Amino acid sequence: MSDGNFTDPSIWNPPGVPTNGAELHINHDVVLNTNIIFNSGELYLGPGGTQTEDGNDRTIWCQSGETLYMNGGTIDCHLLRISEGASTHFYASYFNVDTFWNEKDAVVCPVRINANYLLNDTSAWLICNGINNTVDSIVNLGKLEIGNITTVNTIYNEGELINHFSLVVTEDFHNCNGQGSIAELNNYLSIYVEGDFTNCSDGLINGNGDIYTAVTFLNDGNIIDDQEILSPSGMISGSGNVDSTVFVGVGNCS
Repeated sequence: MSDGNFTDPSIWNPPGVPTNGAELHINHDVVLNTNIIFNSGELYLGPGGTQTEDGNDRTIWCQSGETLYMNGGTIDCHLLRISEGASTHFYASYFNVDTFWNEKDAVVCPVRINANYLLNDTSAWLICNGINNTVDSIVNLGKLEIGNITTVNTIYNEGELINHFSLVVTEDFHNCNGQGSIAELNNYLSIYVEGDFTNCSDGLINGNGDIYTAVTFLNDGNIIDDQEILSPSGMISGSGNVDSTVFVGVGNCS
């Protein structure tokens, strides 16, 4: 196999343009000059394998029945979408994508993600415990576990978000469901919010971590357990419940 365009039959062994159901083992540099939307077969990237889009926005969509196996390697494209029923295995790999859309239950993220938009869909479960992950905006409708996503501009949590490490939000954090269910934030370390933090009437915050907000903290929901809530004013506004075990005081993001 040799480097070249995905649709160039000469770079594959045996020669031919891959179609749905193909078993692709990529240990070379492949230019993604078409969309890959498969519902069977396997897409395997080894340590030296890369898939990088050409000058156009390209999609890799692993539908039910397709296997995406990354033992190292890099995916660089506009949209990476993983549907329920697909099979995923990520080891020491890297995603550089505009949008990462997960619809699958129990997906463990690769070591590193760089994305403008991360959508974890309803009933999906995404576990991101990698290093140096950077995401511009997160919308969580399912269950999202954050290990060490270092920088996020905005978070909209409408499902269950579990934070295990230090999380920096450079703009606002919204913990609001708005669809007749609960938006739940389980915080076990530190969340630094450089804008406003809003916990809506259907929002629940629990755990034993710390939340620092540089502007205001609005709570119309429920805050329980051993959280520490710090802001410049040392106050929480809103009509929600704050348990007596929650410490509220003066502090700044730093």
